[in-house]
Amino acid sequence: MESKEERKPKTLYHYCSTETFLSIMSSQSIWLSDVGKSNDKKEMSVLRKYFYDYIYNKMLSLSSGIEKECCRFLLATVKSDGFDKSTDILNREDLAKQFIDRYKQTRAYCFCLSEQKDSLGQWRGYADNGNGISIGFSRKYIERLNTRSVFCPVSNFHLWSVSYNNQPKDLDEICKIIYDTTEKDAPPRFLINVLDKLFYFSTIVKDKSFKEEKEWRVIFESNDSYAKKELLDFSLFSKVADENYHAWFEIPQFKYTTRIDDIVSHIEVGIKDMRSAINSIIIGPKSKLTEMDIKILLISKGIIDNMKDKSILIKKSEASYR
Repeated sequence: MESKEERKPKTLYHYCSTETFLSIMSSQSIWLSDVGKSNDKKEMSVLRKYFYDYIYNKMLSLSSGIEKECCRFLLATVKSDGFDKSTDILNREDLAKQFIDRYKQTRAYCFCLSEQKDSLGQWRGYADNGNGISIGFSRKYIERLNTRSVFCPVSNFHLWSVSYNNQPKDLDEICKIIYDTTEKDAPPRFLINVLDKLFYFSTIVKDKSFKEEKEWRVIFESNDSYAKKELLDFSLFSKVADENYHAWFEIPQFKYTTRIDDIVSHIEVGIKDMRSAINSIIIGPKSKLTEMDIKILLISKGIIDNMKDKSILIKKSEASYR
């Protein structure tokens, strides 16, 4: 019988445009993009909506006491986030607004990967309609990004597989973890801790219509309300990141790009050993690039030694593309 570790994929693939591929190879870094700036309007909404109903039913099951007040306080807060059930929830929308505003200031940055190495749907959706590249990253190498605490405000890079099991029993299990692991001694403190956990888990729960993507994500979370230059510069990062991280990755950096009428932030994480980090490169089914073009690029960037170097597999997509 296979162990849990053996069942995990050895390689995770990042689909991207040729321009992004060149940027990754040139900078030898990965970019974590702001999920809030994505084109998917349903992003991060699946679990949140279910969780509010979970708390509502939990509140109805409780007779009285501080735990019930914690639930009521949370439901008062999330009325401005789409919860609209009629109930005698705590009527303190003035106070609740302060908490939901803080929640909405939280950002998730993600680097998206897939177990699928040559997927027609992902060539179309994420790799410039088949003209781009699929980069195969070693899962074990990327896992070294994982830092100490999921909810640490300074350092919280984590690699997770995305869940598409949107059946009630699956969502109930996640909601139960969030609820049961949160102290219920004071409504405001309960609210802050629950919303922090809910935000994080929402980044790894997607609608089942995306199930074929078999997505994994490197996630980093930050909150605008804590923004200081020393945090944005990752000045404190060395104090919390472990030795395993420092051996394989550079100190992260916040950087910015423009999008017509917007400025978009992202996080760049430098990779110290690109030859070990990637094991394959698949050229899109509509790309004009050749295997020789890719090899010359990798040699010029010092990622492979010469034309005979086979440490990174380079090949053309086998997907049938019209």
